[in-house]
Amino acid sequence: MLIQPKPITRKYEDIIRNINEGFYQIPKFQRDFVWKKEQVAKLIDSLIKGFPIGSFILWKTKERLRSLKKIGNYFLNDIKEGDFVLYVLDGQQRMTSLYLAINGVQIEKEDYKELYINLDKLETNEEICSIEKGKGNYISFYDLMNASIVDLVNNFNKDLDKIHKIEKIRDWIKSYEFSTIEIDDTSIERITEIFTRINTTGKDLTLFEIMNAKVYDENKKFDLEDSYNNLIRELEISAYETIAENKTIILQLLSLNLIKNSKTSAILSINKNQFIDEWDNTIKALKLAIDKIRDYFKIEVSKLLPYYVLIVPIAYFYRINDFKPPTNTQLKQIERYFFRCAISWRFSSSVESKLNSDIKIIENIKNNINVNFDKELPLQNKQKNYFIELLKEDFSSSNAFDKAVLCILAYNEPKKFSDNSKVRLDNSYLSIASSKNYHHFFPKAYLKRINNTDNANALANITLVDDYLNKRIIRDRNPQEYIKYFEKENSNIDEALKSHFIVHDDFVDYNLFLDKRANALAEEILKRI
Repeated sequence: MLIQPKPITRKYEDIIRNINEGFYQIPKFQRDFVWKKEQVAKLIDSLIKGFPIGSFILWKTKERLRSLKKIGNYFLNDIKEGDFVLYVLDGQQRMTSLYLAINGVQIEKEDYKELYINLDKLETNEEICSIEKGKGNYISFYDLMNASIVDLVNNFNKDLDKIHKIEKIRDWIKSYEFSTIEIDDTSIERITEIFTRINTTGKDLTLFEIMNAKVYDENKKFDLEDSYNNLIRELEISAYETIAENKTIILQLLSLNLIKNSKTSAILSINKNQFIDEWDNTIKALKLAIDKIRDYFKIEVSKLLPYYVLIVPIAYFYRINDFKPPTNTQLKQIERYFFRCAISWRFSSSVESKLNSDIKIIENIKNNINVNFDKELPLQNKQKNYFIELLKEDFSSSNAFDKAVLCILAYNEPKKFSDNSKVRLDNSYLSIASSKNYHHFFPKAYLKRINNTDNANALANITLVDDYLNKRIIRDRNPQEYIKYFEKENSNIDEALKSHFIVHDDFVDYNLFLDKRANALAEEILKRI
């Protein structure tokens, strides 16, 4: 059990000195400064009136996190490695406000020298500090705390009464006792839990935000956020940038590579230097896995992947295989693993524990040990009729099973009905179920017109076709009609249909078509599992 931290009273000068000398640091997982100038004025008003303004909760540690380096046009000092630093867990907005006001910092259009004290209202309950000068005797808070006596005498025409009031307020603020709570000898895991619980935004810290702060190293010029953004830009070239939408995936892969454990607690335990040293190898393995998925599985865009996390075990194979590609035998086992995970909705829950378990399968594949998939990844049902029924259910682009079928369609390199050229599976067309490349072979509008809306959105009715053909020619027409139109231009229309797992004349009736195509796609699923 931790010993309950006790409040420590700090004077104004202690607070300001600790900020200026770099002992107080704001970790990057803190939100940006969001207070409005009016809120800063209210804080100053509370100080002058002697109101409590809450405690500053600080973490005392020698560990170095990525922290804020600049506030407005002011650069913050840092202290050398090995010295204690106190990271602000709670009170960042208040501490930053105090710093802005005392130093007269300017942030974009907000000038914090423009906070004014009304000397005429010191003995009243009215607002003392405001963002604008009104009528009466005013002094900026910046001048109040920083101007010399000589300047004050000149500015107030030797009005000793006003100068006396100013000195009294200054002394009062400098004697104000701020409440601080310092948490010592605590792991970053406990600290992030504390931060999350006291965070008034109600937004939990993400694992990436914590690691971004933890592994920052100025000497090695390593910044996780910058490295991650560079990776996204590189992945855009291959249309695989969306896998990085879940930032945890990269961390899970790196953790598996280092300590064979992808759980959050394991990732948080990774030593900073180990993390930095492994980063490039992890990214190299990831890129090799993407290349293989694109080349072998023919999944040209990441949005077709049943689960983005499925890329992790394949990248793990490359990492433990010294970046060498799998043999044909190994590749067949990886393919079986891929499709078994997809059609069984394996990663719909307990992702971390399943990844930890599955790397043993990948290690066996790497070591050329034949995997008994019925034992390692048993399926509840792998009968053909079971898959046929699933293929007749409504299509959803967020369903892993449905995406696995789309992967099979993509692998077959569907051809355009008009000229047998390859359908371009552009990434921007695969974001939603109604996107430009998803087309119902029997158009839903046509089925509605003939009063046959049962199973109109069935997965087995989905094809990947050219957007132009879909909008300009296919539209809501009977397949027999629009295919006959294409036959006039394309003498090899049967080859194009075959690439979509459709046989000519199987579409004289919708129910017959569904039976035939679901049967063909079910056979393809069985081949892969």
